Amino acid sequence: MDCTPEQSVFHGNKTLPENLIVLRSLGKFFGLAGLRLGFLFGADSLQSQLKQKLGPWAVSHPAAYVGELALLDSHWQQQTRRTLQQASTELQGLLARHVPPTQIQATNLFCTLDLRSEMAVSLHRHCARQGILLRHFEHWHRIRVGLTTKTGRQRLEMALQCWNF
Repeated sequence: MDCTPEQSVFHGNKTLPENLIVLRSLGKFFGLAGLRLGFLFGADSLQSQLKQKLGPWAVSHPAAYVGELALLDSHWQQQTRRTLQQASTELQGLLARHVPPTQIQATNLFCTLDLRSEMAVSLHRHCARQGILLRHFEHWHRIRVGLTTKTGRQRLEMALQCWNF
């Protein structure tokens, strides 16, 4: 939802229900893999309870610095949303050339392939042998394919061309 603010619970809302907690990951919001920085929004009473139970949460200086820059740069935010949307669209198109489109679920951060168990294992192993790491959810028979660069998509395309679906 972070890549699509118009679909956010915050869109048009000035206040949240007293019993609602919203977690936001800055890394996911901007597609910044590895950035460990997030926020919790909620009623003051809920925040107080969580502070007591969780204690202080450490945030690295680089994460705080990058987070501040990202939050202050609305132009960069808009450009990043467009870039993520474009990369997702291109990844969906690539995957649809090799997997039935009905088996592809997409977000602006990754695509998930809903495959039979043996196909999921086969694809995961095949891509790993090519140096392409995918996330395999064994119990759900799914593969998650993260967004990548144009070069990364080209490598994935070549790997999928020699994979037997």
